[in-house]
Amino acid sequence: MSMSEDDIIQLFFPAGRVERLDDCSLIPDPESHIQLITTDALVERTHFRLDWSGPEDLAIKLFHVNLSDLISSGGRARWALLSMGVPENIPDDFLRRFAGQLRLECREQKCDLIGGDTYRAPHLHLNLTLGGVLKRSEPLVRGGGRPGDVLYVTGDLGRSLAGYRDLIMTLDLHKEAGVQIQQLCRQRHLQPRSRYDIIDELMSKAEIHAMMDISDGLYADAMRLARASDVHLRIEVDKIPVLPEIQKHITAMDAMVSGEELELMFLAPPGLNFPAFRCTAVGEAVSPDQLPVAAGDASMVVLTRNDKIIRAPVDYYQHFQSR
Repeated sequence: MSMSEDDIIQLFFPAGRVERLDDCSLIPDPESHIQLITTDALVERTHFRLDWSGPEDLAIKLFHVNLSDLISSGGRARWALLSMGVPENIPDDFLRRFAGQLRLECREQKCDLIGGDTYRAPHLHLNLTLGGVLKRSEPLVRGGGRPGDVLYVTGDLGRSLAGYRDLIMTLDLHKEAGVQIQQLCRQRHLQPRSRYDIIDELMSKAEIHAMMDISDGLYADAMRLARASDVHLRIEVDKIPVLPEIQKHITAMDAMVSGEELELMFLAPPGLNFPAFRCTAVGEAVSPDQLPVAAGDASMVVLTRNDKIIRAPVDYYQHFQSR
């Protein structure tokens, strides 16, 4: 298969229709509230391996990759639909543990699991559809950025990639950084959690113009944000926040392609301050005529180091790979 994930998505939208650029669909309801709906799937051998991920890991990841899309659009989860393709060799206890953890995640977010479907499949296939309502007067979409905005990211990046490399044994985090850091990195990769813990404060204190979560890596997702907002993004690579304990093994460029982080990236005016959680200004939105001549028109995201353009990553995170 030579088509990318974005290519396949666009097959389902007629020619001439506005390109789908956000992870959530916005549907007005009869009472004039705006509903948000998103869906994501986890498929064995594409998104996870059962020799790494237990049922609790999968329930957490499935729920939070969806919740992350909702909160980054300014929403709160209200209901969920679950579809499961289950192979015959999955033990009953695995399903019980998965269900118990998913119920816990739903309960913590005051989200009702209202239905779904189960069926036999050659490999484990989990799909969750999550619906919610806005926590603000208008949806927060990717298309609101403007030249002059600063590009911010929450938390730190690169832990998921470090955890993955530790799992495939190309990096020994236990030896290099200690058991606590190893656990943190493996946890980020196997059971990433959305930043629902900071979204209320983020929304209340910032005039945010555009936001999305980082699920396919900062570089790939910055391209989507730039395209939706019709701006170019200039990212200063050395400003990308990486956990100090893994900086020897995970460079800033590595962190740019680390997928399934579920941190938030957003465009907003300069000078914002977030004392309660880590948030880093890593770049800016500019019009094309503000880019250095050497940038050309090849990309809407330009990477710089000490104000000099550097080569963009050749490899970046993709879901369509065997794990």
